[in-house]
Amino acid sequence: MDRPPARTAREMKERVRAVLLTENNTMLAIRRNRPGIPVYWVLPGGGVEPSDESRETALH
Repeated sequence: MDRPPARTAREMKERVRAVLLTENNTMLAIRRNRPGIPVYWVLPGGGVEPSDESRETALH
């Protein structure tokens, strides 16, 4: 029996996350509430542009 060809992985996107602490030792986190998925928390972040330096990316 022949198998179908293996699926290729989706293209990976480079992302960055940041840990932001205040002088009172609190941390910024984002609460995600999406239909069909339990509530979860993530650190602030986003996509990386090809021309970005690592520090520059975190500041976006």
